[in-house]
Amino acid sequence: MIMFIFQAFLGTPTMNEYLNAIADFIFQRARKNLNKVH
Repeated sequence: MIMFIFQAFLGTPTMNEYLNAIADFIFQRARKNLNKVH
């Protein structure tokens, strides 16, 4: 998972795309946690 973040940071030319990648990663984790609760 951490390697994915590093790849997103090194692979994207703009900081905006880097932030979008992190946001997607966080939202995916949040969805998995919500699925566990319900």
